[in-house]
Amino acid sequence: MLGWGKKRRREEVVAAPVPDAWLEAIRPWALFDELDDDEQAQLLDIVKVLLAEKNWEGCGGLELTEPMRAVIAAQAALLVLEIPHDFYEESDSVLVYPTDYVVPHAVHRGGGIMSEGEVRSGEAWYRGPVILSWERVEQGFTDPEAITNVVLHEFAHRLDMLSGVQNGTPPLERRVEPKEWAAVMKRAFDTLCKAVESDQETLIDPYGASNEVEFFAVVTETFFIEGNALEEDDRDLYDILRAYYQQDPAARYRAAWGS
Repeated sequence: MLGWGKKRRREEVVAAPVPDAWLEAIRPWALFDELDDDEQAQLLDIVKVLLAEKNWEGCGGLELTEPMRAVIAAQAALLVLEIPHDFYEESDSVLVYPTDYVVPHAVHRGGGIMSEGEVRSGEAWYRGPVILSWERVEQGFTDPEAITNVVLHEFAHRLDMLSGVQNGTPPLERRVEPKEWAAVMKRAFDTLCKAVESDQETLIDPYGASNEVEFFAVVTETFFIEGNALEEDDRDLYDILRAYYQQDPAARYRAAWGS
């Protein structure tokens, strides 16, 4: 159970008004604009708590301002808008680099070990930080043509980790029948893999064919960003994600844009 002190602090945080600078930063986001008034208010309450409770740090010389933090928190908040959550309690820090960053790793070659690097735009560590590239955050937030979103992707990984095992199946908590989830997700994953292998164009980012873990994160992006198209392309996959997230992005899109 949530401690009395933390519960009281959260109530105080939520009761505070939303700074104008946060609203100015968040309002251009198309997915925020598609929420109704109650949903927007609920999302902003989650943003308040995330900004108050997480350690937010700019890395690589980045000055991470309050509006920038609000932009990231708003996208993370969308995932848990309608499901039980504890504000990503297992992740206490959000680290943000200006652009894609290099993660060094050791590679064994010949008679020794050479240090090489892998370029990344984001990652989520189990019981650790979420790390993001601000350049990628901005791209997913402001570009109306963007079909990927690094914040949705990495925080979907955080949801997947809640069971203690990252396997592409987050805790379903009776919202979805596990056997149905497994069958739909496996069929959709296999379909994507076959399409990628044959160089077919796909609605879902081909990176989702890497493995089941990345597939869940990638289809989460597609569900929220291209929900209307996903509903038409794969109704079973759309419906299983709608049941899990308890949201209907396709209906929101139609209500907002009349199509």
